Amino acid sequence: MLERLLIVLAAALLGFAICRLVLAVQRRRIVAEVDQSEVTQSLPLGVPTVLYFWTETCAPCELVQSPALDRIRNEFGAEGVQIVKINALAEPEMAQQWQVMTVPTTIIMDGKRQPRFINNRLVQYHELAQQLESVRNN
Repeated sequence: MLERLLIVLAAALLGFAICRLVLAVQRRRIVAEVDQSEVTQSLPLGVPTVLYFWTETCAPCELVQSPALDRIRNEFGAEGVQIVKINALAEPEMAQQWQVMTVPTTIIMDGKRQPRFINNRLVQYHELAQQLESVRNN
């Protein structure tokens, strides 16, 4: 029984380590390409930005992620955050450049146009607000 528990625990730890490694590699690739991005060059300096990748067929995008980002926009204001919506199906090259694996994906960038958080999943309002506060305070 103990051996099975240890095997399950080892498998879970290995899965977690692989996930963290994939995210680290993804972030490095994005950082390497970020200066060449048309989207990045158009962003104002000094304002945190959320790049929001979505599609019309994504129900969680419409039902949860978009309302959360609308609330972020209302609470932080235009000077506090910029939100850029990118349709991943209409802009496949951009989705590929930013290593988007699923929708919704949100990328939180600091005021220096550097990605700080990459969320390849649905993210609730409170987590987005926490990530933006972290970016604003650094």
